[in-house]
Amino acid sequence: MDSRMSRNKRCLALGLLCISALTLVTPAAAQAEPGDGIKAENFKLSFGLDLNAGTNTNLFYETTPTQGTAWSLSVLPNLSLSTIDPKLVAFQLTWGAGYQQYLSPDTEVRTQSGFSTTLNTSAHINPKGNVSLRLEEGITRTNEAPNSPSEDSIHRIVNRAGAIFGVHPVGRTIQSHIRYTWVATFFQENDLGLQQLNKDEHQFDGRLAWTFLPRTAALLMVNYRLINYDQANRVIGTAEIPNVNSRPLRIQGGINGLVLNRLAAQALIGYGLSRYADGNSFQGIIGRAKLTYFLSADGDSSVNAGYQRTFRDSTLGNFAQSHIISAGFRQMLLDKKLNIDLTGAFELRNTALQSISGIPLANGGAVTLPDELNDRLLTVNATGTYNLRKWASIGAGYTLRSNFTDDDVIVDASAGLSEVSTGRSYNQHIVNIFARLVY
Repeated sequence: MDSRMSRNKRCLALGLLCISALTLVTPAAAQAEPGDGIKAENFKLSFGLDLNAGTNTNLFYETTPTQGTAWSLSVLPNLSLSTIDPKLVAFQLTWGAGYQQYLSPDTEVRTQSGFSTTLNTSAHINPKGNVSLRLEEGITRTNEAPNSPSEDSIHRIVNRAGAIFGVHPVGRTIQSHIRYTWVATFFQENDLGLQQLNKDEHQFDGRLAWTFLPRTAALLMVNYRLINYDQANRVIGTAEIPNVNSRPLRIQGGINGLVLNRLAAQALIGYGLSRYADGNSFQGIIGRAKLTYFLSADGDSSVNAGYQRTFRDSTLGNFAQSHIISAGFRQMLLDKKLNIDLTGAFELRNTALQSISGIPLANGGAVTLPDELNDRLLTVNATGTYNLRKWASIGAGYTLRSNFTDDDVIVDASAGLSEVSTGRSYNQHIVNIFARLVY
């Protein structure tokens, strides 16, 4: 408890420091056209407002939805402050906040309404020099729906603070960067017990790039994480689940850039290793490959296809490993005022689980999970954005999320009811209409 309280205080102090910096450096208002921002001396201040109306047919990822379609309205004001012509220091601060209101007669849906916010700031010292240093700080507070019907929401607070040291000689043919980031993730107190997943993460990244052709580079990337949970175990109902600390390492190398006039390629291959304090560990080949073909010489139209082999930590088992196939299409029309994006991804994910039983559901009963989960996840996105003016744009989007898994979980519905087997598959359709105003 004391460590969580002290970390909350550190995050709050960092956020207040960023807000104080904004107050000190904001220039006096100057005459500007809508969309240009307010410029004075070497600073630019911009304001924005995002408006969104949408529907979600399956807010809680149920196999057979028990709630009606979730309609929602959201308002998201935002601002940014940055230097116009950075010389010694390039400063940037962005802030956004939003409130989403669900409109539904179902209590579980309506109570998912809530507030989210993000504050990010950075100072890039000597950005045009041979040696540079970038300092970063960011705080995010989310409002998320759980994956079963409940009147409780998930409020996740993530604080990120770090620095990037770069060496890039004259001409920048060779560029190297070393990065350290501290990430603190904690959950607000609620009935879901997620505060037992609070953790600290230390991230170390190294990147070396050699631009051997004008628009093509060879890459070497190293990524190492130290992930530590505040609690060794978490207790949910009658289930006790270990929080396993991990030390994932990823090393990848390859190329990225144009290989022909209209063909761009990214090819990375490497090795992943993750040691866990208890249970199975991961080791194996990881990597990604992506081809992008530009259908027009000006880059207004393109198609792409890719494959990725990766792994990630899992809160139900030590890790999940995935094969992901993706594709996309982009088209800009009407003098680049209309932008159409179509993307899709299919993921085969395997998660080896701890032996877990007795996890209570929010609406009663308890769950017993199988020894492993095999998910077949499909995601499709379609978005169209039209720029009405320099300061105004409108658009619409559609998202399909599906899981075609055959895995079942055993649900002991409640006292007096027999045990039932229920699937983990789901289909979720999301439609959004949005508008963005900037000054």
